[in-house]
Amino acid sequence: MDDPICASCGRGLSLEEIERGSFKQLGGRVYCVECVGKMRRVGPTVCPQCGNHDTPLYNGKTYVCRKCGADLSRKAAPAKTKRPAATARARKPMKKCPYCAATIPAETLKCRYCGSLLTREARDLEVSSAQNLRLRFWLGSLLTASLFLFVLLVYVLVQRPSPTARPMATTPPASAKPQTSREADPLTKEVVALRRELAALKAQQARAPRVARPAAPRTRTRPATTRPKKPPRTRPAPKPTPAKPRVTKPTPLRPAVPKPAVVKPTPKPTPPKPAASAKPTEADRAAAAYPAFAARLAKLKAQRDYGAAVAACRQFLALHLDTPSGAKATAAQNAVRSAIEKVRTDHITRFQAALKKNDLKAARAVAADLDRYKAPEIAEDRTRMLAELKATTRKPARDQAKYLTQWKVPPNVGRLLTELRRHDDANARSRAAKQLGRLGHSAAIMGLMRAANDPDWYVAMSVIDALAAIGDPIALPTVAHRTKASFPGTYHRAAIACRTLAQADKKKYAEAWKLVDTKAVAREAMEALTLISKEESNVTSRFRIALIDTLAFLDAKNAVPAIRAVLKTKDKAVRAAANAAIAKLTGVPTPKPPAKPKTVAKPKPTLPKPATPKKPAPAKTIVAPKPVLPTPAAAPEPAPPTPAKPEPAPTVKATKPAPVVKPQPKEPAPKHSIPPGALSGKVTPMADGKSLAIRLPSKHGLNKGDKIELARNGKPMCIVQVVQVDATRVVGNVVKQIDKSPPSAGTGITITLAK
Repeated sequence: MDDPICASCGRGLSLEEIERGSFKQLGGRVYCVECVGKMRRVGPTVCPQCGNHDTPLYNGKTYVCRKCGADLSRKAAPAKTKRPAATARARKPMKKCPYCAATIPAETLKCRYCGSLLTREARDLEVSSAQNLRLRFWLGSLLTASLFLFVLLVYVLVQRPSPTARPMATTPPASAKPQTSREADPLTKEVVALRRELAALKAQQARAPRVARPAAPRTRTRPATTRPKKPPRTRPAPKPTPAKPRVTKPTPLRPAVPKPAVVKPTPKPTPPKPAASAKPTEADRAAAAYPAFAARLAKLKAQRDYGAAVAACRQFLALHLDTPSGAKATAAQNAVRSAIEKVRTDHITRFQAALKKNDLKAARAVAADLDRYKAPEIAEDRTRMLAELKATTRKPARDQAKYLTQWKVPPNVGRLLTELRRHDDANARSRAAKQLGRLGHSAAIMGLMRAANDPDWYVAMSVIDALAAIGDPIALPTVAHRTKASFPGTYHRAAIACRTLAQADKKKYAEAWKLVDTKAVAREAMEALTLISKEESNVTSRFRIALIDTLAFLDAKNAVPAIRAVLKTKDKAVRAAANAAIAKLTGVPTPKPPAKPKTVAKPKPTLPKPATPKKPAPAKTIVAPKPVLPTPAAAPEPAPPTPAKPEPAPTVKATKPAPVVKPQPKEPAPKHSIPPGALSGKVTPMADGKSLAIRLPSKHGLNKGDKIELARNGKPMCIVQVVQVDATRVVGNVVKQIDKSPPSAGTGITITLAK
């Protein structure tokens, strides 16, 4: 088994519990947290049976002695103190999470281990809260951006110059236009006059002659040093040249020109402004934006991107809520949500139907089909489906453990299982396995399945025979795995056990057959049949026949090519079993190979022998008997009669003697070395359902064509006509059915000659 299972309660441990270390290993067994909490700390205890002083072992239910396995629960259990009724707490109802299998309170809506939501209302509430959170985020962002733009607009308007501001007064040039009425006030006139006088003074100063000053001579002075230096050379100062005075002609003053009269310009007629058009309303803007929104929504629906379609509807409604186009967008959003719910309901129904039929392939196809749709709700459904598929694949292991632990272990079976598991001697373990097979109790199946991989081949053979004797098909995968063992005795016994378990009653073991993966068993059988294909011996022939019959009983139609590859063997029994299995699996009888024509030897020519003349047989003389005359009475003597002439002797012709036909000796009746009434063997039904294979001693004395009567426990079963005879095996066809039930596999069969 792949997943670890609690030895006490049989619950499978999840991957999360293994990663967190929520388990405990005691005595080679694994226990969950709940079962560990129920255990008590017990110190060394003296066993009352064997006297061993050691700490008892907890097997999941009670404390047992480590040496003899005796129950020490009464002696090891401390005295229980009853709580008062007032302080006793009511235990809350618990349930298991369907995703991680953790135990949680029954009213929990969200698992605290894996974080999965357990009800559909909680999941919808979480999805809607997440969507509302995103909507609030975008609305807040939009409001913040709007506020920022408003502040920026106010700042721009404040910094813009006003058209009514008064311009600064400037000095107009000489050729300036006549002043307007605003410049005619007295203050302005004085300022203008002062500026004109200042300009005239500056112009007069600029025209005055400039006197150049003589430049001072340049001399270089060096710092004094200790070395004697030459006297510095002095250049003669240049003679100053008097500057020539610049003669400027005096500019005559212009006569004052009278100022012209100020003429006010006539204002130009301004054309009338056009009437201002009415501003577009919110409904007009929504109607203008709706076609683009509808086109985008249709595109998203075609791509099955329902999540983006719902987001587009919400975005349009946030901008144009109370408009006719907003009502249309609301209707479109409701249509998209209805489509999402329809897709979810359809896929969930199909998924649950596939799980109910145990069709995992169809369930995976339904989960994969959800990849085409893009929506948060659909993605959540797909995640939940994958989690359920994962839990379903681990479910058979938990169900198998539950099935194997449903029987109460009797004391004798428990003692034998302990000996099989812990004894150091291989012979003792083998004897324990054989005794468990004779008992045939179903509680020993789990222990035998664990011991099937014993390193000692003799113990493994005994364990496999015990599982076959019990006859429960739950052990079929374990036995099928041993068909690929290296030792011939092990894989031969495993193949025979597979054939026996594959014939188990479907109604009696209906629950076990549900837990057995027949495809995996058939795959193991096909691999074993392929590995042994190159060997030829009596053991391999029986091994092949058992595997072929197993595949036929399991109805493994994909094993037909592997079975056809066996038809090349030389053994007739193997080929017959392969043909019968192929005919059963395909429904088409296998054609028999054409018989080879018998070659008749040509007779040798014989030379004719020369005929030898035969001597004629001598003629036989017939002597006539003498006549006896009666004695007459006393009378006179008559005269003597005259003698008669003798007749000639007849001549007999010689003839050819008739051929003598010798009687052919009859074939002696077959002699039976052992009386058939004393024979006992093991019967195995063949794949075709009409033939039986009977395992007999080496000197059975049966011949081909004999009719034998099979009986079990003194009760006749059927009459079988022998078809094929081997040294230790007989194959026959059922001629007459005496018992109503068909003959089943098993031992204890008594054989007698049919009358």
